Amino acid sequence: MAGTTRGMPRAVRVAMVIIAAAVLAIPVAYRAAGWTFDKVFNGYDNHDTAAPLLIAFPAAMAAFLVSAGGIFALAAFLLGLLLRVNAGKPGKG
Repeated sequence: MAGTTRGMPRAVRVAMVIIAAAVLAIPVAYRAAGWTFDKVFNGYDNHDTAAPLLIAFPAAMAAFLVSAGGIFALAAFLLGLLLRVNAGKPGKG
């Protein structure tokens, strides 16, 4: 049965979900961090000092961590559901 996860060990399905969720989450979180950094950095009036960089960096890191965690969790949940249904075990953990 090509294209299904029937007969596939649970550890392999979990590894597939984790890898796929990370591949989805990291680029989106990187873009969110870049957007946040640009907004904060460009919104600061004094570009002659290191202050804009020191203010924008923590905001960008926070945006990266929050968006990466949220997107990873959502993607892992949805991919896990998809593989569970595909494996023929809907509703069972």
